[in-house]
Amino acid sequence: MYEANVDDVGYRLVAIYTPIREDGVEGQSVSVSTDPIAVEPDVLKEVKQNLDLGSVKFEVLCDKDQTSKKISSVGTYERRVLEINRKRVKVVKPATKTSFPTTEIRGSYAPPFHVELFRNDPHRLKIVVDSENEAHLMVQSRHIRDVIVLVIRGLAQRFNSTSLNSLLKIET
Repeated sequence: MYEANVDDVGYRLVAIYTPIREDGVEGQSVSVSTDPIAVEPDVLKEVKQNLDLGSVKFEVLCDKDQTSKKISSVGTYERRVLEINRKRVKVVKPATKTSFPTTEIRGSYAPPFHVELFRNDPHRLKIVVDSENEAHLMVQSRHIRDVIVLVIRGLAQRFNSTSLNSLLKIET
C-alpha cells in the first residue's frame, strides 16, 4: 500500500484501470484520482507554531558511519541537537562533563542547501549544506521528521525570497 510523505504534499494519486475481457479485447480505460495530498493537521499546527517562533531545537540521532550504503543499525548513531532558526541550520554535539558543545555542521539556507527524505524509512532524513557537508539524521517518529522537514523548508523559502521592494529599492 502507498504511504504518502511530505514530499508528496500537493500532488494527487491517480489510478488508471483498463478492463480486458477473457477473449483479450480491451475496454475503455477508467481513471480516478484523490484529492491533493495535504499535511496532517497536527503536523501543520506544529509547523506553523515553529515558523512563528523562528527558532527551534530537536533532539536527533546522527549517523556517524555515513560511508555505509546499507541501512545503519542504531549502534552507529550518536545523540545530537538540531538547531533551526531563520538564518541557518546547525547540528550540535551536546556538552559532556569534559567538553563544551561542538557545532558539527552549520549552513545557511542558500543553495545548494536542501533536505532529503528516505521513502523506505519514515524516521530518517538527510540535511545537505553543500557537496562536502551533510548530516544523516534519525528521529523518533515520522511526525517529528515531517515537522523538521517542513519547518526547514518553510524557513529556507523565506530566507531565499527577496521582496520586490528591496530589489527595486522602492521606499515605502
